Amino acid sequence: GGWHHFGRKKADRNVNHDYKKSRSAKPMSMETVRKHIRTLAGAWNRVRDGHPELVAGVAKSKRATENPWEAVRNNLPKPKRKAPPVQFRLDNGDLMQFLDTFRSRPIAELFVIVSLWAAGRIEETSLLEWSWLAGDYIVIPHAIAKKGNGKVVRIPASIRERLESFKVEGNPFVFAGFASEVERSLESCHAVKPFSPTWMLWGMQKLIKRGATAIGRPDITHHALRRTAHELTNEGELRDKRKAAAAKLQTTVGNMTRNYLATAGKKDRLLADGLYENMTVALQDHPVLAGRLGCEPVESAVDREMEEMMKRLTPIQRRRLQKRLTEGGEEGAGQGVA
Repeated sequence: GGWHHFGRKKADRNVNHDYKKSRSAKPMSMETVRKHIRTLAGAWNRVRDGHPELVAGVAKSKRATENPWEAVRNNLPKPKRKAPPVQFRLDNGDLMQFLDTFRSRPIAELFVIVSLWAAGRIEETSLLEWSWLAGDYIVIPHAIAKKGNGKVVRIPASIRERLESFKVEGNPFVFAGFASEVERSLESCHAVKPFSPTWMLWGMQKLIKRGATAIGRPDITHHALRRTAHELTNEGELRDKRKAAAAKLQTTVGNMTRNYLATAGKKDRLLADGLYENMTVALQDHPVLAGRLGCEPVESAVDREMEEMMKRLTPIQRRRLQKRLTEGGEEGAGQGVA
């Protein structure tokens, strides 16, 4: 066919227009467009000139003399540089100094320590219940964790024992004793509100702010504990391994967790163990701080795990293990076997 007078082929005029047109979607003629423009121009002139018949007229001193939208793009705020993450440093001892501000408040100190080991948000730690604890593991429900993804974390056995020493019978919350601790710290004798997770969240925010100011780090908040934990546990590397495992299943990590793994199952505990071991190793260079956080030396942890494993072995398995160790020792003496 010939060419259209607009430079397009007649056959291409209706390309991508196979959809059913609405009756109300009729194109306006040029005369109609010009009429709308004349109407708008007249309305603008009436507003500018203060026409007496104009409803809700604008005072002459407030009339627009130019188009204000022309200057909008030039007045856009400049993007701010992203501030570096606020977290604790282990080499200058600020985390130890921060914990020292809670010496008279052991339950509040445990709140900080658990938040660090769990890399948890302040809402999660405030809501912590005894039913979430399974040995040294904390299983945070899906309804509580952010984005609806439950998670499993691990805390040292000594920290769990300290938590149990402050347990309030009949109360489901782990930090329910915080109310009594606040009452003991008050100089006056007025009554303290009953414990609630929200009340504790507000109280801990105030204590953390006070402790941060005391050590000269007013920028510190509870979220600094989470950022510090992420660095010590190197969680990013472990989660990259989870992504690789999900890629092998041709799915996402979320789908893998929901559809391929049991809730709080073995895989989740393996991730919790990996984070726990990474933090334990990172704290070995700071033995005083490690002891304050309930972290036992790596050698002691290995010995304890070996003892627990030996208790689970049958007599035959023990003899086999002893034989293998003896044979390995003899080969190592002559061949340098590691």
